[in-house]
Amino acid sequence: MTEAKTSRGSGREWTDDDVRQLRELAAGNTPVGVMSVRLRRSEDAVRSKAEAEGIPLPPTRRPPYGDKSAEAEGISLPPTRRPPYGDKS
Repeated sequence: MTEAKTSRGSGREWTDDDVRQLRELAAGNTPVGVMSVRLRRSEDAVRSKAEAEGIPLPPTRRPPYGDKSAEAEGISLPPTRRPPYGDKS
């Protein structure tokens, strides 16, 4: 029986250019999902490499450019209107 030639982390090797691009994307507060698409790697691979290189990643489940909601901007929005299903007027 022959041993497998691949290991658990058997994806493509990270080049210096890949790491540079990862640093730039992280510095721009780019979400990990977008980074993974641009780097053509899984999200787990991006997170692992960032951790190994000491690159801080943006927090998950948060807007990448701060809170741009209307309330944060001090704008009051009109109440939402429901469609007139079975108008009871």
